[in-house]
Amino acid sequence: MGIKSHKTVLGITGMLVIGILLLSFYQLPTIEASLFEPENPPLINKVFTFLAPEDELIFPEVYLEKEYTYYFWLEVVTPHNCTMNITLWDPDDFEYDIFHSELIQDEWREIPFGTAINGIYVIKYEITSADNLNIYIRLLKGEKCLKDKIPSQLFNRKVFYRVNRFTRGMSLSHYIDFDTDVSYRFYMGRVSSISLMNTSEVIMDYYIYDPNGIALKIYNNTILPSVDEINYFNFGTAQSGVYIINITIHSNIDAANIGYAICWDYRVADPTNNTGPPTNHSDDFSQLFSLPSEMMTGMVIITGMFIGILLALSLVRKRKRVLISSN
Repeated sequence: MGIKSHKTVLGITGMLVIGILLLSFYQLPTIEASLFEPENPPLINKVFTFLAPEDELIFPEVYLEKEYTYYFWLEVVTPHNCTMNITLWDPDDFEYDIFHSELIQDEWREIPFGTAINGIYVIKYEITSADNLNIYIRLLKGEKCLKDKIPSQLFNRKVFYRVNRFTRGMSLSHYIDFDTDVSYRFYMGRVSSISLMNTSEVIMDYYIYDPNGIALKIYNNTILPSVDEINYFNFGTAQSGVYIINITIHSNIDAANIGYAICWDYRVADPTNNTGPPTNHSDDFSQLFSLPSEMMTGMVIITGMFIGILLALSLVRKRKRVLISSN
């Protein structure tokens, strides 16, 4: 009986281990795998040959949707290296130089580009190389601009969202109706990459005018960070009404796409709040530890499997003790 029990437990354990392995492969998809689901196919997905010493590849009609981030992925797949330039022209013929760098074999490069308008874009890839070589090029549509950088709880409470194309010295004003005694979280960031060939500094002036016309300076001559970062601040209102948000961008490049969002955060003067206003924003912290629902389900199943193994071993030991005592 003891040998059979051990074999049974080993068999159950083996099946559970196999189930865990299968679960890790199929129930917990990676971010990259999720990007290739049928509803999100790549716009470009092919290996192309480029000839030395200089060559170019032009895609004259690529439709891009506004306010989304598109990812340009590059990989040299032959034992060579080169210098690659990527240039875009939007539907209004504004030029974006988004990439200029060395490429070597088996080194992935990912270049994000957030769009400001819908339409047909022209994309040009140019290389300089001592040898003929093959490069894998992929273009993929991602999420809404800034969505991956704003906690989902706040993004779902946005009261204003926009991606605009700014040319050098351009200024825009937005008129937004705010409630009184509410703290709003303001986000803004550059969403289009800038080639290292250009002076990459994008400088911003940011002023808020309340309903009485009082100016509140937020940023003045402030350099916006790279596309991987974002600026934000909280702004509490003293009265209800229409506020004017004025943004001015200074840059040496022809055009840069800037995304910004305003989200309802919390009510400052809340009569039901006996502990005072919040001192921190837990949603920012919890966002770091949030997991996809599939992963949470998988973790629960795996935990249940291990508990089942422990219970099975405990029952076998208990049964052995009973048999020994009965003998």
